[in-house]
Amino acid sequence: MTCRTIKIGDIVEQYREICLKRNLTPDDVWGISAKKEFFSPARQIGQDTSGYKIVSPGCFACNLLHVGRDKVLPIALNRDDKAKIVSFNYYVFKFKDNPHILKEYFFLLLFSEDMDRYFSYHTESSVRDRVDWKTFCSAELKVPPIDEQKRVVDVFLSLRENIALLKKYNNLLKRLISAVMEEHLREAPTLELGEFITKEEVQNSENLLGAKDLYGISADKTFCASMTDVKKVNLSAFFIVKPKYFAYNEITSRNKESLSLAFNITDKNILVSNRYRVFKITSDKIIEEFLYLYFTREEFNRFARFSSWGCAREMFEWSDFIRTKIPVPPLLNQKILADLFYLLEFKKKKLTQYEKMAKRFSSLVFKKYSD
Repeated sequence: MTCRTIKIGDIVEQYREICLKRNLTPDDVWGISAKKEFFSPARQIGQDTSGYKIVSPGCFACNLLHVGRDKVLPIALNRDDKAKIVSFNYYVFKFKDNPHILKEYFFLLLFSEDMDRYFSYHTESSVRDRVDWKTFCSAELKVPPIDEQKRVVDVFLSLRENIALLKKYNNLLKRLISAVMEEHLREAPTLELGEFITKEEVQNSENLLGAKDLYGISADKTFCASMTDVKKVNLSAFFIVKPKYFAYNEITSRNKESLSLAFNITDKNILVSNRYRVFKITSDKIIEEFLYLYFTREEFNRFARFSSWGCAREMFEWSDFIRTKIPVPPLLNQKILADLFYLLEFKKKKLTQYEKMAKRFSSLVFKKYSD
């Protein structure tokens, strides 16, 4: 199959339209995620937003500032019928009249990890590791005939549609869990956490767990890849988190106004820093899944921040943590919430699978027509 080589600069041009509104809020401004999607509200905005840019329907926006640092090109296509507003640091561009490449096929190629690696390699030698507009436009793409592009795009859009549906379903399920939780907590008696949990900080003294088992705790209350340099630490002093055990970081002033806490829902032991507190449930009045769902509530995050103290860093110490009183509904109601929790976890795994499929598919397409 004969493929055509096209430079990005030959098919796109910058779209320059600013919003002229000085006092936008984060809810009015969109960012672009590492998954190459628009998200709102934006994480932060400037005091004067009048120079922020408009992304009209069918236009692209990309952030070229930290490509080398993040190893990804944040780019998104506005598929909605309404314009979006983004930071003035973003580049906004549109397609020229070009019959040789489809807009969605162009996005598919830039969605691939191969293009992420390309742009990461071609960053400037600067603190920010940015890609300049000229470098972006000089990148070459190999594209097959339009009919072949359409067939590829149909598959890609089908995957993206499934991803969107799963996200919508998961958001609805989260709201259902929140509503059911509120209903069951309303008249439940309160107990101190110390009445049904205890610390279980067992060190990895025999080094049965290694670097592959080491995790950190994210602000969204899940275990995540650890940033610890394992060459510089002694893993034998780290704590083991067994299945259905919890771990949390006492420091709350560095974690997006939330308590970094996670629950081990796997069937394997994992390893965390010995700066964390590890605990388990020791009572038959409460089940782990209900307690975790309670900890994920925004109300508990606010309580944890309110109960934190310190100077250079604020902490929700274990002694204060176990004195916290929470409503404890009957076990039957807790089990209803546990079932909903595992349904959500199943759907989240399904979503992750589809996201990986879309990523792999884009890379396969890129490689197929680049050879």
